[in-house]
Amino acid sequence: MAGKAFDADGKLDGTATFSTKQATLDPGEKAEINLEFLTVMGPKIQQVKKHELTVVEAPAK
Repeated sequence: MAGKAFDADGKLDGTATFSTKQATLDPGEKAEINLEFLTVMGPKIQQVKKHELTVVEAPAK
């Protein structure tokens, strides 16, 4: 999966990639994720107004 963080003006502040702790998920199943934007630190954290998460790979079981 991939994540993007945007400020109030829609400017991209940072990106991140991550995976679920489970290797596979069934359709509709939910899983915990860890998402950390390494380039969004300090005062920039308060400026993030929107996150987008995208599935970038979903191999068939």
